Amino acid sequence: MPYLHNMKSACRWLGLFIFLSACSHPKPVPGKAKAAAHHSKITSATTPDHSNDILSTDLYIIKRGGTVTYTNPDTTGNDPYTGNLAFGTRMMLMSKSKGWLRVRKFDCYNCSEWFIPQSVAGPASSLIFNTSELNKLYYDEALTDTNDAQLPDTSRLTEFKLDLVSEQEFRAQQHNAINHFTADTGAFSKKKGVLTIKTTKKIIRLKDVANGEKEESYAYLGRYAALHKLVIAGGYNEWSNMFFIDELSGKTIGTEFLNMPYVSPGMRYAVTVSTDDGDDCGDINLYALKPDTVIHIAGNHFQYWMPALESHLFFWTADRCFYFALMPYGAYSDNPGQGMAERPNSQLQYARIHFTRKID
Repeated sequence: MPYLHNMKSACRWLGLFIFLSACSHPKPVPGKAKAAAHHSKITSATTPDHSNDILSTDLYIIKRGGTVTYTNPDTTGNDPYTGNLAFGTRMMLMSKSKGWLRVRKFDCYNCSEWFIPQSVAGPASSLIFNTSELNKLYYDEALTDTNDAQLPDTSRLTEFKLDLVSEQEFRAQQHNAINHFTADTGAFSKKKGVLTIKTTKKIIRLKDVANGEKEESYAYLGRYAALHKLVIAGGYNEWSNMFFIDELSGKTIGTEFLNMPYVSPGMRYAVTVSTDDGDDCGDINLYALKPDTVIHIAGNHFQYWMPALESHLFFWTADRCFYFALMPYGAYSDNPGQGMAERPNSQLQYARIHFTRKID
């Protein structure tokens, strides 16, 4: 059964509704313990202003498990650390000395400064994943030295494998994308918080709720016309999903979709690629589509990356592979007002999913 996204994911996927209005392109895996090393929430009382002293902005946390930060350079390790910086977080270099870097978060001139070991940081070119890192299943790196460590179950990585492709190849394949989805977001009206869906056999009304204890919100995203399936996004108190409504029978189908289902070229399968904000990781799920049901086949969390969520960065091609853009998980922590792909520290990379079974 699918795991539940938190409210940040709910907001992101309902935000996709806005994007789809202008663009017709278009888990169940159990959640893991939250990894403290993946979070970028830092506390420090040091806030000097050295906005003219920046030595470099091409500086990122390149250590895959992230790093702790220190109030002072201390090779003995006795200096208490102030917090954590996630892999992929972009920094501004203020100074360096004897193996230590004094840094700030990128483009944050009034933010606190910290010290980090020089070995954990480097240029954007050091963020590029290798095949092993791209396919590494999620586990809590913060627990690897304890008896409670949750090691990845690699036996589950049997239905699909990932490899990196260049941006040039990704853009070339994008021209040949196969897309069955139509984003006719205005086809059904929503008035006074009630989304009215008219199907052949019945009318369905989905009502928004916001009473302090229970929250529900619905949006119509578009349709897979050849399958007679309408795509609805639902946002709830601390999770979200997407589901089909059959436009003939009015039946609700596939409530386990927790993000946009992208239907395969032969329209017998669907794949979802999404984020788990609680664990700061990405996940992939594969489904089989039947006329009146959806069957989950496989799903996995991945350790080091999260996908960019803009719909034009997800697509199938005639080779039965699925392409998408991704970034180090730390790239999600900055500049929340900007789109994922436009964030200055996102450093997008591009991946292709190969499926073991014949996908049609």
